[in-house]
Amino acid sequence: MEISIFLAKFWGVLLAVESLIYLFRWRVMLSRLADRSFITLDGYLSFTLGTATVVSHNIWVADWRVAVTIWGWLMLLRGITRIGFPETVAKIIPAFTKHMLLVRAVLVGLFAFGVWLIWVSW
Repeated sequence: MEISIFLAKFWGVLLAVESLIYLFRWRVMLSRLADRSFITLDGYLSFTLGTATVVSHNIWVADWRVAVTIWGWLMLLRGITRIGFPETVAKIIPAFTKHMLLVRAVLVGLFAFGVWLIWVSW
């Protein structure tokens, strides 16, 4: 249970802070997200953190801990996608500027998920 609490706090703080930064600095962040070197670096970070989460916390139970496991798998898949196909990701990112209301809604959802992870781990 200690690893579940640690990972929930870790991912919760990371998600809450990162989503707030993206919410308030979305123009700057979207321009950086289209850079292929940034995409690849983000891919390696996501792959590393996702792999660490999946290896240490592959727990499939019917409580809040499964959210940490699912998030780890999503980060692992995100990393693989960004490392393997950075050109495709770079082509998709500019399309998000046309749907900023949706992007903001997703960021608010990620912030809420981060706060929830912090709350359940306290």
